[in-house]
Amino acid sequence: MGKMKGQKSLEMIVGLVILLVVAAVVINIFINYVSTEKLPVKPEDSLEAQNAETTCQNLCARYENTGKTVDAFEYCTKRFVPIDWNRNSKIDLTKIGVWDVCEDAVYCIHLKPCEWRTGALTMHDCQMIVCQQYLEKYAIEPNADELATQAMLDDMISGENGTVCSLPTGPDNWHTSYFDNGVPPAFACTPYVV
Repeated sequence: MGKMKGQKSLEMIVGLVILLVVAAVVINIFINYVSTEKLPVKPEDSLEAQNAETTCQNLCARYENTGKTVDAFEYCTKRFVPIDWNRNSKIDLTKIGVWDVCEDAVYCIHLKPCEWRTGALTMHDCQMIVCQQYLEKYAIEPNADELATQAMLDDMISGENGTVCSLPTGPDNWHTSYFDNGVPPAFACTPYVV
């Protein structure tokens, strides 16, 4: 009788080992042969995207607390290192919210609206804030508006120069929306000259 108990225990152990080996093989097949592109993935699931959103929340909170234009400037001009937002293993054009953006030219304004006491910071607000900061910087120059505009355009790269992709024309082009205040981008800061 003692021998039968030992044999049944041994059979149970062998059965569990076989079950573990089969489970390991099935898991290995699943990991190696299922393409990650077929799995539903949201850009905001990546650690980099979460860190970027947290950075934007912190910059917005700083602006909310201080009300200083320099803090709004930081929020408006914060650009993130290239992140593969659409997880296709390359840095290219993607959609974030309603905007077509190049993955190497993503700003807080694309990721997280900055809601505060008097409303949200819009793209036009950011344009005005960035222009005003640069107009102050170049105030003693006779061509301050041109220098401010060039500095703003350098800060707010659209994908047209200095990035790996080009933005399509149309209503989802954030750069067109950002600079669409009735004047060509080359004169974007001119309306803010005092």
